Amino acid sequence: MFISNTEKKHLLDRVKVLEALIKDMSLMASKITSLTAKVLILEQELVKPKKVKKPLTAAQKAKQREYQKAYNERQKIKKLEAELATIGNTNVSA
Repeated sequence: MFISNTEKKHLLDRVKVLEALIKDMSLMASKITSLTAKVLILEQELVKPKKVKKPLTAAQKAKQREYQKAYNERQKIKKLEAELATIGNTNVSA
């Protein structure tokens, strides 16, 4: 059977196209498997039950208020010290 050069070239081009398509298909298959795994992980994260916080007792609430009050006072002191430092620096340079 005789195949002309143009037919041979055409067939070789088709083979190259098919090889490229096969390569792309295998890449897409691997991407699909990785994406399905990611979807499964995300679904599992969504299904996880959230931890329910226990309500604080009166004593715990009082202690928390004390800590918060002390923290706020420390923050105010730091802020005032920073303001005084800037005022002191401006007076010295003037």
